[in-house]
Amino acid sequence: MQVLKDEMRNRIYEAAIKEFSVKGFAKASMRDIAKGAGMTVGNLYRYFEGKEALFYGVISPAYDCLMELVGKSVEMVKYRFDTSFFEFLSEQILKISKEHKIELLILFEGSQGTKYERIKEEIVSVVENFLKGDLLRRFKEENVEIEDIYLLRVIAVGFVEGMTMINKKYENAEKLQKVAAQFIAFYFSDIQRRFR
Repeated sequence: MQVLKDEMRNRIYEAAIKEFSVKGFAKASMRDIAKGAGMTVGNLYRYFEGKEALFYGVISPAYDCLMELVGKSVEMVKYRFDTSFFEFLSEQILKISKEHKIELLILFEGSQGTKYERIKEEIVSVVENFLKGDLLRRFKEENVEIEDIYLLRVIAVGFVEGMTMINKKYENAEKLQKVAAQFIAFYFSDIQRRFR
């Protein structure tokens, strides 16, 4: 029966989310996930061929949304790196956090041992490249010098870590949105002027 299969998949998904959010991929156990879903380990393997397949099934929606945001951001920043870009970024991060908060945290903090284990570093590189691409071009146009380009990497790391901390801290979506918007504005509004 399809209804029973869907119900069982939902139970597996919920048990896996709990296990991966507490222990991360490396320390999570299929036995504990099966127990949390109220089934045998053998039955769990009928739904997912292994822990890695289950992990990917759990975090893929968050990963897909994140990659879509990166793609849209890369395109948008080619045309504008201003207030509207940061408003867009804030709205999209909130949307992903609303829909996939726990999965996003698992992806960033519990994916060691999977193909996603470097995702946080990849996002840092994307932010760093935004800054290098648009910001350095504007600096050149305005005769502003940056002491060392490595500072842009430090800013990118701080931004990604800060957004991760905000996502982890706030359960209330409205509060999360307001804090994230303030953080993004603090980080990037008038950034060229602050380097003078």
